[in-house]
Amino acid sequence: MSASVEKIEKPEEENPEALKAKVRLLQGQLTEALNVIGYLENEVENYKEMAVNDKLTGLKNRRAFEEELMRVAKEIHFGRVYPERRQKFYIKDAALIFLDIDNFKKVNDTYGHLSGDKVLQEVAAILKQHTRDTDFTGRWGGEEMVVMLLGAGEKEGAQKAEELRNALMAKEILVKDSEILRVTASFGVAAFGEEISGDPEMWVEFADRALYEAKRTGKNRVYTFNQIMEEKLEQFH
Repeated sequence: MSASVEKIEKPEEENPEALKAKVRLLQGQLTEALNVIGYLENEVENYKEMAVNDKLTGLKNRRAFEEELMRVAKEIHFGRVYPERRQKFYIKDAALIFLDIDNFKKVNDTYGHLSGDKVLQEVAAILKQHTRDTDFTGRWGGEEMVVMLLGAGEKEGAQKAEELRNALMAKEILVKDSEILRVTASFGVAAFGEEISGDPEMWVEFADRALYEAKRTGKNRVYTFNQIMEEKLEQFH
């Protein structure tokens, strides 16, 4: 019985230049794929930024503020209920500052909406310059903005609001036809923390009521929620 042995042919070696060409092609495809991945990652980050930032002013938007407010409120509540489980650095209290640019509609009507946008941007810049990185600065809507000072009570909040008010009054804003404009704002302040009960929506309402009172009593001033309470108590005496 005889066995046949098949002859195994040695594969033909590719031309070195052809191999180099294939490697270059694969490298090019890999580079292109990595570029696409990088582009998509940047787009995702951009969309994330757009979701929480106000495009015009560069401040955080209302959605971001509401999320931060809930986070701070939970941390304060947790520290009050479980003091033994507090972290070394935790938020004990915070001050809310609501501000509204006075007579902003007149700015738009007189100088145009582009000048109005410039005013909003300049006010936002002042907020950033006069607050810490740990504080929150945002645009609530329209010409109304909000600052949340972490680790501050109503007294510190009122002092910061007064600082912002003075900085804004001193600011010269170049608007249409190279005209210099000065604007003012009204401020409402309320604080919340371990010693102050209530939900976050109530804290927002307190600051908003203080802002309303500042505008009602003449604008370009700082009003605190405690001032409202004290004035109401005086009415009963």
